[in-house]
Amino acid sequence: MSYKENLRPQIHFSPEKNWLNDPNGCVYHNGIYHLFYQFHPFSTQWGPMHWGHAESRDLVHWEEKDIALYPDEETGMAFSGSGVVDKGNTSGLFSDDSGLAFFYTCHREEPGKETVQHQWLAISHDGGGALEKYPGNPILHNPGVKDFRDPKVLYHNETEKWIMVLAVGEKINIYNSSNLIKWQEISCFTREMGDLSGIWECPDLFSLTDSTTGKKHWVLAFSILTKPAYPTQMYLIGSFDGCKFQAYDPGTLGIADYGYDFYAAQSWSNLPFKDDRKVWIGWASNWNYAHKTPDSAGWRGVMSLPREITIHEKDGRFILNQSITPFLAGLRPDKPFLDLLSVTDDQSYELKEAAAWEIMLEIFSKGRETSAELIFHWDCGDSLVLTVSKDHFVLDRGNCGSIFRQVPWDKIEVPIAGTEEFYFCQIILDNSIIEIFLNEGMQALTNLIFPKGKLIKLDISPAPGCRIGNIKGFPLRSIWRGK
Repeated sequence: MSYKENLRPQIHFSPEKNWLNDPNGCVYHNGIYHLFYQFHPFSTQWGPMHWGHAESRDLVHWEEKDIALYPDEETGMAFSGSGVVDKGNTSGLFSDDSGLAFFYTCHREEPGKETVQHQWLAISHDGGGALEKYPGNPILHNPGVKDFRDPKVLYHNETEKWIMVLAVGEKINIYNSSNLIKWQEISCFTREMGDLSGIWECPDLFSLTDSTTGKKHWVLAFSILTKPAYPTQMYLIGSFDGCKFQAYDPGTLGIADYGYDFYAAQSWSNLPFKDDRKVWIGWASNWNYAHKTPDSAGWRGVMSLPREITIHEKDGRFILNQSITPFLAGLRPDKPFLDLLSVTDDQSYELKEAAAWEIMLEIFSKGRETSAELIFHWDCGDSLVLTVSKDHFVLDRGNCGSIFRQVPWDKIEVPIAGTEEFYFCQIILDNSIIEIFLNEGMQALTNLIFPKGKLIKLDISPAPGCRIGNIKGFPLRSIWRGK
């Protein structure tokens, strides 16, 4: 496999072949970032779930490894979960002072019976290469509910307890443990912010420190499986005392990504930073059409770029900021291919052939009536249209893949946060995915695209009173070294 097939993303992780969805078991250990994921190794359609595995030393270049977890008829499928470093060997399962512990949902389906989901434990003695199922599984039995899954485990320093957050229908249960094996329920978080009907999935809980005030905040994130699913990745910011999560504003739900294709985001545990910055990654697809995306090259499924998360206060509200910039520096040339101070009238720019593109610009506008269009063109006639103004951002992919030529999947319209007359926009355009970050990462949009040809041109058309400034365009190198 060359990793150069048509539509293969060149700076995003995708499997060499077959089906991929949710990220799982994200943990850093001994210089290696581990990324596990939901994987069906025998088809490009969803099927009996395994855990695939990839490793990286920089969160940019990835090496696909052997399958980490297998399903079987007796135990069921290996659904989503998380990983931690058991420092101090609190579980007593390791001969050394620490080891890797992984938690996942065992999903068992029996003919004529209801599906059963329990929480299981697997451990690794070799740094994540081989995972062994704990013989005393399950570590957390299903109390008799249909949806009981996706354990995210973390260590809470103040109470010296392990914490597990678990998606249970339309709520999130919280458990604690001293040894990663015996768990007790300590609280439950239910929706207080209006209609969020649908199945909650893949929760995450982590702390972030405001760099300005030094105050620690807690983030509870989760995805919602609905039809139609938009947006899909949500979060709340509040406090966590080791027992209960309390949102500062229970009636206001944060949107981590305004696009259709950012789901089941999971943060890495045990990161090597001195502060409590976090990095997470999401599955870049949507259950409404995930099985219909092109798969002629024998693979289906891609991850977003890893995103460094910080917290930002604006107008009395706390917002997650997401940045991919730290992971792109090594893929850029020394100088940009496009370097323009200002564009106030229609202009067209040829784009050289590249693995992917990063385009940064500032948008100066006084309102929706003074907008600009940025149109990317492929040699097959496909196009992607971005309409930008002071208060709105619209992405139209209706002419960039046949599955997106229907409402509502063709367009995304995002209200711009803030009232400034200009804002910064960063665009990452890979072969079949575009990620856009607005206002220094205060807002993000992730969307799949499926153009048939080669990217050749960018047109910029500002309306009177709108200016596009400080444009820099970088052709990016592929992450698939030697492929």
